[in-house]
Amino acid sequence: MDNSSRQAQQHSSGAVAVHDVRHMVGQAVERAAEQLASLSVAAPASTTSTTSTTNNSHSHITSAGYQGSPLSSSSALPQSHSHSPHRPHQPRQVHHRHRSHPHHHQQQLPRQSAPAALSPLAPAKQLLEGRSLAARARRKRELHTPKRQQHNYSTAHLISGADTHQEDINMKEALMDAERQQRERQGEMKKYFVTHNLFTKFEAMVTCIAVDRPENHKQQLLAMLRRLRDFDGVVTWDMFVPPHKRPPHRPLPYWMTRGDEDDDRPTPEMYQKAYAFNTKRILGPVVKSWVEWYKMRLRLKAELYRRLDMALEHYHRSLLKRYIKPWVQFKNDMQEKRRQVITRMRGRRKDNLVRVVFSAWREYAAQSKLASQYFKNISKTQEQPRDTLAQETDHFSALPYDIRVKILSHVGILDRMRCAMVCRTWREVAQDASLWGSVLFSELGASCSDEAVSQIVDKYKTFICKVNMRGCSSVTNVGFSQLGQCHNLQDLNLSDCCILRDAAIKAIVEGCPALIYLNLACCGITDLSLKYLSKHCVNLSYLSLACCENITDAGCMYLTEGSGCQSLFWLDLSCCPQLGDVGLASIGAKCTNLSTVLLNDLSRMTDAGLGDLVQSCPYITQLSLRACPQVTDEGLTMIGKHCTCLSHIELTANARVTSEGITGLCLRTKLSHVVINDCPRVRDGATVGLAQQHLSYLDLSECAGLTDSALKTIAQSGPARSSLQVVKLSSLPRITDTGIRHFGRGVANAYHLDLSYCTNVTDGSLGVLITHTGRLSELNLAGCDNVGDGTLQALQASDITTLEWLDLTECTALTDQGLEALAFSSPLLRHLCLAGCTSISDDAFKELAYGCQRLEWLSIAYCDQLTDRSLQLIGTGCKKLRTLHLFGLPNITNSAFEHVLSTCKSLRTVSVSSSSQISRSVIARARVSYPHLRIHYDMDEPMFDSQMPLRTFYAPEILEEFE
Repeated sequence: MDNSSRQAQQHSSGAVAVHDVRHMVGQAVERAAEQLASLSVAAPASTTSTTSTTNNSHSHITSAGYQGSPLSSSSALPQSHSHSPHRPHQPRQVHHRHRSHPHHHQQQLPRQSAPAALSPLAPAKQLLEGRSLAARARRKRELHTPKRQQHNYSTAHLISGADTHQEDINMKEALMDAERQQRERQGEMKKYFVTHNLFTKFEAMVTCIAVDRPENHKQQLLAMLRRLRDFDGVVTWDMFVPPHKRPPHRPLPYWMTRGDEDDDRPTPEMYQKAYAFNTKRILGPVVKSWVEWYKMRLRLKAELYRRLDMALEHYHRSLLKRYIKPWVQFKNDMQEKRRQVITRMRGRRKDNLVRVVFSAWREYAAQSKLASQYFKNISKTQEQPRDTLAQETDHFSALPYDIRVKILSHVGILDRMRCAMVCRTWREVAQDASLWGSVLFSELGASCSDEAVSQIVDKYKTFICKVNMRGCSSVTNVGFSQLGQCHNLQDLNLSDCCILRDAAIKAIVEGCPALIYLNLACCGITDLSLKYLSKHCVNLSYLSLACCENITDAGCMYLTEGSGCQSLFWLDLSCCPQLGDVGLASIGAKCTNLSTVLLNDLSRMTDAGLGDLVQSCPYITQLSLRACPQVTDEGLTMIGKHCTCLSHIELTANARVTSEGITGLCLRTKLSHVVINDCPRVRDGATVGLAQQHLSYLDLSECAGLTDSALKTIAQSGPARSSLQVVKLSSLPRITDTGIRHFGRGVANAYHLDLSYCTNVTDGSLGVLITHTGRLSELNLAGCDNVGDGTLQALQASDITTLEWLDLTECTALTDQGLEALAFSSPLLRHLCLAGCTSISDDAFKELAYGCQRLEWLSIAYCDQLTDRSLQLIGTGCKKLRTLHLFGLPNITNSAFEHVLSTCKSLRTVSVSSSSQISRSVIARARVSYPHLRIHYDMDEPMFDSQMPLRTFYAPEILEEFE
């Protein structure tokens, strides 16, 4: 037999033995319980054991076979199986399992229950059970007793119930005391068992009996007890079993070797809790599903009621339509018939009245026609020879009336008044109302008087919408007050009218409530005028108070008091020396819709006032801060924080702004037009923020702290490199060819470039710049001493034919070869300045005159080598020339000058030095022969209008038109 089968046989035999041992142990426990009960009755206070505790319920049991053994106190073992105070006693089922075992052949004795004296709680439990049975019987009897009989003994029942309730309370208190005493005794007993390790010793002996199954188990038990008495080591459950008979697992269950407190079998309370939990777990989803179903049923029921209500409403409406609609239709028909009858009656009455009126009017018209024909025949008879002559010579009168009005609309007010004095036909056209919607008194200048203003306003006040009286210094407040009669006036320019006072402003704004544009620059008004504006000008959108020296902070506060000026979005407060932070804060609090603000040359404005303004006006898109010395980096940072819509900014002549301020300005703004001019503390770090903006216009002129690194930053990082179109870098002495090369390679979409007075720039870097900028149309190289023929030759080599504006003032290195290259590559050139180019000669103009025939503006001042031949070539080739500067040419004679005047029909401005060979008689004769030509003939050099054609962002369209 192999080892596995032997171990299986041993295991099965061990299991059978376990059942036998359980039966024996059960009988021994019952007998011990009976002995303990008898001893507890005879001597309850006995405490003779050497190892006993302070508990009076434990007594030492001795016998002949067990005296002196460590297990001599095992008589207390039945105490651990007494009735638990926490649950009803459940008799163990060991003997039942042992009885059903097939290998058990011994007779089983019935298990005797412990005597009543063993458990002190038995009387109380029996009493409570009896009470509960009595209450149950009473409730059953009440259910089957009629209500009449119940009423008869209700009083006695209440009295007996009170006594019973008191007895129940007393019994419950006694039961609680007994349970507390029993818990104390069980705790001490369990402590004794654990201290002497009696559970393990009991399990070792029972395991040995179960495995060996001896015939005389009592002797073996005594032998094991003697061995345990002399044993000092660790007691284990298999210490008495031979090694070859040891079972793989413990044969005794855990609960047999422990007391009731350590029993891990489920109790009735556990079963009850498990049943309650399982019931809750099962019923939870059911109840939840039922609740959901009930809610759905309620919703369906509500929906059904709603549909029933709709059906009922529909039914009532159908009834109303069936019975009421015909009645309403009948009533409407009757009203319509009545209306028709009344209309017919009124029509007949009106026809009769009209017939009478028209009959009288026809008779009157016929008489008037006869009278008009009579006087017309008389006038034809008297003026027939003169009208025939006018018909033959006046081609203007032969044109249609609309065309004549269109022609006179392009004529100024002075010429229009002269046309009105030609004849009656011309006067009729010149006095047409559509020609007087816009009246430009500024053309009259100082000759404009109060009478002229009064006549025009009295005649055309209904049609006048725009008036420009700029520079009309002869008009007094009486003439200005006449403008108050033009109730439809919307645009008014009163700039440079120093005589204008507050009374005239009051008359104007009271009579012109529709004013939208108002220019009061350089006027003598005070704060009182602003009070009138705030009271009457509700629609005012454009307001200019530039150079009004009498305007103070109080006036700005007046401006915000009334209901007017709330829709302002364009405001000019430049050059108001008395205006400070308080006024700006007042304007910002009232005019929150400001879009364009000009604050140039305000010496009293600080960062505080500027901050109050930009915080209250977050929609500012255009801001000008020219010559504001007290604005610092803090002000620019506040602008960048609050004005998120800002796109145009101008900052010039400020020595306190640094690169940090420019960086703060670029934080949240969306700049496209930036002018930072004459700010010496601005360094290369400012261009880091500017490079991240989508700039189209950038002016960094006269910022002496900028170097090549700034140009490199702009050209190589950020979106500005692709969006820049206009770049002005004038007067930057630290810019060299290195920066220009980087800038030219990065900024390829620029069409306007200003590098004037950058003295370190040469032809090499400009050649790279021209090669990479294919859209270049405007180039300013004035004052660049090192620029010569190489730049213009690079322009020819790059095939750029879009150049229209070129300034080469004082480029002394330029020669005839450069101008010849320019003539071949720039057929669209319209503006050319060669003043101070002393190295060019007459040979250069041979190609220039024929290659640049679209020239309109030309300056050859101080070109000492030029002679009459150059002027003859210019007069022959440049037929569209309008401005010609010949100042400082000593070799020009009268013949060449007369030739230019005779060949250039479009010429309007000529400047000639009085020290040249041109005589005064020729100048006088030219002024007579060409009245439209303005000739400057003096020793002093004129101011050349050679500025680039760039429009300032802050000028509104209406003011530009007036100017």
